[in-house]
Amino acid sequence: MTESSPQYVFYSWIAGQVLARRRQALRVGQVEMARALGTSQATWSRVESGISPLTIEQLSHAAELLGLHATDVMAEVDEYAERYREQGIPVLYHRTKEPPNVAAMLAAGLGAYGLIKVLSSSDRGEE
Repeated sequence: MTESSPQYVFYSWIAGQVLARRRQALRVGQVEMARALGTSQATWSRVESGISPLTIEQLSHAAELLGLHATDVMAEVDEYAERYREQGIPVLYHRTKEPPNVAAMLAAGLGAYGLIKVLSSSDRGEE
């Protein structure tokens, strides 16, 4: 979905990008989409950029307006999320005030892997 490889992506961002692409393909503007959903353009813009997550009701209504089922949208979002994971890019499900320290997450994972290897080797009498 992006040209450069991000350190991580938010699931809500993927959902927003899927909806934005579908909306643009139908040549529907953000203002029209927002009005149809009973929200402001600024609010819908935050949804498409992944800053504001969708409620189930918003997702269902947006999908319907785009000629889709909510399950179709979610299936596409899940496909993209899996592609990111396969590239080693974490998909995050909630925002925190601080962005995750990906280097620390990787170091912790490698440390845990090393500990498991050491423990499994010592269980078999290898050293």
